[in-house]
Amino acid sequence: MDKPRQSRAPLSWALLCLVGCRPALPPPEGREATTLAPTAPSPAGGWRTTREVGPGTGALVGSAVHLPPAVRRPPPPADQGPATVVGALLPTLAGATFDRTRGKGLAAAWAALDEDRRALGLAGLPLSQWNSSTAGCELPGVRSALEHDGATWEIELDVAPVMWLTERPWRDLVELSPACVEALHAHAGDVAAAVGAGCEQAEEQAFFESGSDCRACLEVDGDHARCVDEGSCRQAATRRVEFDGAWRSVVRAQALLCAPDFLGDVVLLSRDLPEDDSEPQPYDHGAFDFWCIEVWNNATEETTLACTDESEAGTTWGDALVSQVASAHPQGGDESRHTGRLSVLDAVEVEGTRFPYTVIFDSGVTALSAPQGSVPDAWGVHPLELRPDGSDPQDPTHTMAREYVAALALKIASTISGILVQPFNHNRCAEDGWTGPHADGSFACDQPGPWSTDGWLDDAMVAWYDDEGHIYPMPLLTLVSTGRPDPGLPGGLCPRVLSSTTLADPEWEACAWPETFTPDRVRLWDEQPATGGAPYASFDGQTWRFGRDAGSGDPVVLGLLTSQQRAFCPD
Repeated sequence: MDKPRQSRAPLSWALLCLVGCRPALPPPEGREATTLAPTAPSPAGGWRTTREVGPGTGALVGSAVHLPPAVRRPPPPADQGPATVVGALLPTLAGATFDRTRGKGLAAAWAALDEDRRALGLAGLPLSQWNSSTAGCELPGVRSALEHDGATWEIELDVAPVMWLTERPWRDLVELSPACVEALHAHAGDVAAAVGAGCEQAEEQAFFESGSDCRACLEVDGDHARCVDEGSCRQAATRRVEFDGAWRSVVRAQALLCAPDFLGDVVLLSRDLPEDDSEPQPYDHGAFDFWCIEVWNNATEETTLACTDESEAGTTWGDALVSQVASAHPQGGDESRHTGRLSVLDAVEVEGTRFPYTVIFDSGVTALSAPQGSVPDAWGVHPLELRPDGSDPQDPTHTMAREYVAALALKIASTISGILVQPFNHNRCAEDGWTGPHADGSFACDQPGPWSTDGWLDDAMVAWYDDEGHIYPMPLLTLVSTGRPDPGLPGGLCPRVLSSTTLADPEWEACAWPETFTPDRVRLWDEQPATGGAPYASFDGQTWRFGRDAGSGDPVVLGLLTSQQRAFCPD
């Protein structure tokens, strides 16, 4: 099948939900939330899990906005390295193939179009076809066979549509039309008169909006060429469209849309981009407001945008490609211990197409790196920021990059939504406060110290009331991660995750990951009275002592405390 190159995708949005998060519920009205231990400095309401990796579950709605074809910029050099220190931590998967058992219905619908419509790629199909339950957009699947420890492993990954990119997002640049240049000259620089008499409103917004240097220059005599030569006006500017009551800049990137191998553009709309026309930067959560695809509009007989029905202000892009393991096992072996795990890679090469970048949608993945308080449930683990003990932003170990990769793996490990969690990358126990190792290899801290104030996420046990008035304490450590590739999987396919012996207990969840650990212990103190009672007595919670050997000389960087419900088994 020829791969169409000019479209984008809505789809059965249930298929897009691979992983994410929502804010915790406040205490019932009229009741105070009391702690069973000192309250940690976490976001109001705490953190929760959901199952959203790709685009959210909101509907895509059609609009009357038609975008003329973009002039695609030259592709980046083939040897271009990782965009950030995050990509530098991760391996590349090469020699993969698409799962061509998927997407047959959509491929047949596209093939049935007339030649002109088919030349548009999937944009030649109406939005209703994208969302068809029988022949709509399906998750792309990527297959690979990898050698590992003397065995051939069969790997298959599920990819959220509109997520893997072949290029960095780039501004859709346009030049001022000859008709507008003539209108400006004919009206001697009266811009208001030129708009509607040869100049479009979109051109005014892109080139010479009110208060700009370009507009001031044009109002002298309307000579656009002179203003460009003087540097007051640009020869080319970012295309602007009116959407949701505001003018927004158009940013594009070619993405993997739907199974089996359909490629096209995802269109990202932004109200505020830097005035110097620089490209949007990775992990910049203020870059975009909405994301869209182009679909065929039967009424106007042209392609128009279909965009998210609500603002996606946290959407950005990065260089950590996320997918989920559909299966991973040696030929003839058991796949159940890895199915459902999150795969995080720097790049994937599939049948000659390289995917080195990803869209990070306003979902649970966004919440990991967004500043606390900026979006619901934000963790604030920004991969490009320095660790409190770091000094070199070019050294991945000095930044939060490893914590970010670990956070991806841990947050998305839960197989159900709404789980209260607390991530931590720091112990409140001083180094001389630990005792151990004990017979089971664990350490204990009898007296934790004060809360951090310099950006660490402390270990703690926190409790909330849910909407029914129940208290959910979290003294249990479920999972930890090193934020580095798992040496137990071929090609470092997934971040390394270890599960606690508590989680593996048959009386608990009987969930053991390929690697387990015995949690360390920390004494938890409560100096506040519980509702209607005396001060609560002390008890032990669980933690991980950072610096403790996790094996393979690979230190753990992030742990996850959970509520009673977990469901953290990969399968």
